[in-house]
Amino acid sequence: MLRWCSYCQQFLGEVAPYENLAITHGVCPACSQKIFADDESGLDHALVLKGLQDQFYEAGRRNDLKAVERIIEKSDDTKIRAVDILVGVLAPLLYQVGEEWKQAAMTVAEEHRFTAFCEKASDMITTKVANQNSADKALPERAEALLINVSGNSHTLGIRILALWLKEKDISTRVLDEAIGIDDLMMQIHKFHPSMVLISVALAEQAAGVLDVVEHIANLPNHLRPRVIVGGYAVKQGLISAIPGAELVTDISSLLHTHSEQRV
Repeated sequence: MLRWCSYCQQFLGEVAPYENLAITHGVCPACSQKIFADDESGLDHALVLKGLQDQFYEAGRRNDLKAVERIIEKSDDTKIRAVDILVGVLAPLLYQVGEEWKQAAMTVAEEHRFTAFCEKASDMITTKVANQNSADKALPERAEALLINVSGNSHTLGIRILALWLKEKDISTRVLDEAIGIDDLMMQIHKFHPSMVLISVALAEQAAGVLDVVEHIANLPNHLRPRVIVGGYAVKQGLISAIPGAELVTDISSLLHTHSEQRV
């Protein structure tokens, strides 16, 4: 299920069951200091967000990018941030489409068309985020998180969305969204000194690629050795239950706790 703040409309993360894209509500730390939870308010917001989900899904089925423009404009009225639409509406729809393809409710061609639509919609929303943050600072020399796909996983939209969300949380990132060999990855680790390497896996058999990364990182000196954190469809579905030397995460909000621990 997808958790949103009842008050400020920020996406908070996910809770089991992960295959259920229903909206549930909590209160973010900032709002909890100001007000008490209001279940009726949360219900009203859930209906608005469910409407956004449905509108995006239907727009994707029709490949209707004009509808996306209207949805983005309407989100301003409900004070839903563009970055939260990405992580709390668009990204979960990609998961839903994967499930429909897996259950033969959607053809391969339909899945590819929907994914291409989501890529374009993501670019539109990312542009809006960039315009809202026009005073962005120059990219820092050190990245706290490197985001990569494991070898064999060609879907890069998920890690690009995650990178934008982490940036909004003041966690500097680098996305390596092209196929990258292990030697190149080690060079990037030496260059940016990340505290985390986040790896997205789509299929259970891709765990072997993660093990290769883990083994190479384990040979790095302590001051260069980042934590290896693995997520993605295969982890969320329970297709991969453990990878020695790596941490599995089903909910992106847990990355914030990981980051806080490392800053202490």
